[in-house]
Amino acid sequence: MVQKYFYINFEPDFMAQRLTGFYGYCFFIKREEKGIVMKLGFVVIYVEDVQEVLNFYQQAFDLKVRMEYKEHDSLLYAELETEGAILGIASHIMGKDSFKGDYQKLTVKGLPFGQTMVFVTEEVHQKWDDAVKAGAVTVLAPHGKPWGQTVAYLRDTAGTLIEICTPMNG
Repeated sequence: MVQKYFYINFEPDFMAQRLTGFYGYCFFIKREEKGIVMKLGFVVIYVEDVQEVLNFYQQAFDLKVRMEYKEHDSLLYAELETEGAILGIASHIMGKDSFKGDYQKLTVKGLPFGQTMVFVTEEVHQKWDDAVKAGAVTVLAPHGKPWGQTVAYLRDTAGTLIEICTPMNG
């Protein structure tokens, strides 16, 4: 079966040509005989210091850098490989350009935003320790759920709420 992928960019006039052609929350639509299937392609966090947050994810979760984008020796954007969607880290400069204005910025102060980036692993306790050593702010230590899953919550150095959990059975 021939599969065709179409890219949908919710901010089409962004600096995509200077990057990889993809930026922001990106979705790929895959056309198949039985209909259209969506695939989450990227998750991008907008931060004050891209290098600091990039270092955190490399140290905490051993993620590999897929690409980096610099202007005038300043790291403005980076992508990390995961087993699923690509994790992008973008500067506020790029965020303001992308959204054509200001937006609610992440911070480690106060309550976290009502969204979670979830990493699934059999090694929740080890990854929790690695993340804390890398500078994560603890929210809730690893613990069991009634359905048998182990979960933990923390925040990255920019304030993103992260869940580390074992896979769901079923």
